[in-house]
Amino acid sequence: MAIKVRLSTKLLKNIPPLYDDDINRMLMEYIDNSIDSADDLKKENNNEYPRKIKIDVFIDTGKGEISFLDNCRGMTPEKLQSVIENIGDSEKKAQVWTNGQFGVGMWVFAGFAKEMEIITKDSRSSPYKIYIPVKVVDEGEEEIEDMKGLKDKDFPYVSGTKIILKGIEKKMLKQISYQFLKNEVEKHFELLLSDPNIEVIIHIDGKDEKCTAFDYEEIYGETVEREIMNCETGRKQSIKH
Repeated sequence: MAIKVRLSTKLLKNIPPLYDDDINRMLMEYIDNSIDSADDLKKENNNEYPRKIKIDVFIDTGKGEISFLDNCRGMTPEKLQSVIENIGDSEKKAQVWTNGQFGVGMWVFAGFAKEMEIITKDSRSSPYKIYIPVKVVDEGEEEIEDMKGLKDKDFPYVSGTKIILKGIEKKMLKQISYQFLKNEVEKHFELLLSDPNIEVIIHIDGKDEKCTAFDYEEIYGETVEREIMNCETGRKQSIKH
C-alpha cells in the first residue's frame, strides 16, 4: 500500500523546540509507545501479560544509531500507515502528563535524525518493514516506499516492534544521558515496573541499565497501602507508600 506524507519545513524546525531541544525527551516518545503497546497487549489478554514483556533501548554513539525493540502488541499494516500519515495527530495529543502531548508521535525523529526504519509484527501476521527518510515537502505530498513483507524468522518475537533511528546529529548524541532516560522511565512508570513480568533496559555503548521500581521496603517506617484511580485507564490500582 502506498503511503503519502508531508513533512513541511515549518514542522521540521518546530519539533526540537517542543521538547526544549532535548533529545532525551524526544527519545522518551518511543519508550512511551512501547509501554502503551504493552498495555494494549495486556488488555487483549484478560488484563494479564501473555509473556514476559521486554523493552530494550540500544544507543550506539559511535555509529550514531538508536534502536528500540519490544515484544509487545506490534502493529498491523493499516495501523502503521495511519500512524505515519497522520503527522501531528498522535492519540496522546494535548495529554499534558505524557511525552506525547505535542501530537508528533513517531515523527519526533525528524528533529534530530536523518532516517527511521520500522519493523513490526502483529501476532496474526508476518513481519514487515518500512524505511522513512527525512525529506522536506512544502507543497503536495511525498510518496514513500511501500511496506516490505518479511519472513517470521526476520523478527525475534511472536509480535512487537523495532525502530531504528540513523544519521543522528553529533551534537544531539552528546546530549544523551542514560541516567536521565532511566530516571524518567522509573518516575513515570513506577507502578508498571513493580510488575515482575515487564522489564525496560537501556543499553548505551556496552553498558546495560535496567529500570526498576522504587523499593519502599528500604525506607524505615510503616507501609501504607491504598487504592487510587488511574485517570488514563479508569481503573483502581493499589499503591504502597
